[in-house]
Amino acid sequence: MAQLRQIAYKIRLGDVLNGNIVFDGEKFSSLEVKEKKVSRVNVICNIVDKYENPEKSYNTITLDDGTGQIRVKAFSDSSILLKGMEIGDTVRIVGWLRYYNDELYILPEIAVRLDPKWGYVRRLELIKEYGEFKEIEPVAEKVEQVEEVEEIEREKIMDMEEGPKMLILKKIKENAEGIDIEKLIMELKFSVEEINGTIKNLIAEGEIYEPRPGHLRGLD
Repeated sequence: MAQLRQIAYKIRLGDVLNGNIVFDGEKFSSLEVKEKKVSRVNVICNIVDKYENPEKSYNTITLDDGTGQIRVKAFSDSSILLKGMEIGDTVRIVGWLRYYNDELYILPEIAVRLDPKWGYVRRLELIKEYGEFKEIEPVAEKVEQVEEVEEIEREKIMDMEEGPKMLILKKIKENAEGIDIEKLIMELKFSVEEINGTIKNLIAEGEIYEPRPGHLRGLD
């Protein structure tokens, strides 16, 4: 009985890169992508990089479909498949997924240049089948981003509670030789207009003075 040929799945590169690699012992077996066991792919992408060795026995192209990037590697006789393809071309690649040296790549069987409109058609097909692509962020990165936003918000709240007058006086007292107005503007979370207005009021009230243009000192 003839062995059935593996399906070449239409798929997004982002989903490929986010898939789970399955090994048979130490050998790459397939990729788990949205409940599918994927060994062959059918992708339509743009070429963003290319390479050919001096002997012209090995060449690669790097594909990008807006959700991720992957390399196509052609060796020996199959290198003819990628001949004539240039950066900026829209191409259909049908081939086998391979995994070596911590890199997932495509070993091509078919490589054809297409009209760019087919990239748009393929995107619509994949959205219909899989929905909009959602990039998966590492949990640690998400936590860092949340903590960074929270810290910024805390600083803003503290600044607003103390008000520009108190913060400007505090900054001036922390610097025995005084402080430049430009530095105050960079360090404080208030608008330039609000800072300049507060400085004018403090000078008028006699709490600070301007020994030279743009530099402030407190009154001892």
